[in-house]
Amino acid sequence: MKAKRYLFAVLMAVFSVLVHAQVVLGTGGKDGTYFALANDMVRKCGKEVTISVQETAGSQANIQGIIDNKFTAGIVQFDVMRYYEEKDSAMARIKVLFPLHEEEIHLIGVNKTYKEGGFMGFGAKSVELQSIKDLSGKTVVAWGGSHLSAEYFQYKLQIPFTLVD
Repeated sequence: MKAKRYLFAVLMAVFSVLVHAQVVLGTGGKDGTYFALANDMVRKCGKEVTISVQETAGSQANIQGIIDNKFTAGIVQFDVMRYYEEKDSAMARIKVLFPLHEEEIHLIGVNKTYKEGGFMGFGAKSVELQSIKDLSGKTVVAWGGSHLSAEYFQYKLQIPFTLVD
């Protein structure tokens, strides 16, 4: 019984140190979801943990900020984290604490067959998108964090498309 009390006292001491920790949290732009999530965390946890919300350019900046020891934590898209894990050995010391929410990726394409190439309609080839692999050789437009998501899919799935903002 004495050992249990001792263990409980040690755990409480450790917990009290952790409870008063300061977290420097990389988020995203002030109008974005990550910044809003971070401010919600401050409202809910601000009495127990000091959270310093840092506006950033998003997932990439947050990962780099953690690697460079500018942030203790960051809100990051899962696919962006996976992309960096395969490209940067410094990611080995970064761990996922918990998922905040699932992010969806919307792939929008033409919903009918269209003509591509040729001259004034002659010799044009009919194109129909049936799967993500059909993006090979096409131009894909992505913006914000989705740009790196598209780059990750291009890399993982080995689909050679042109990526533009």
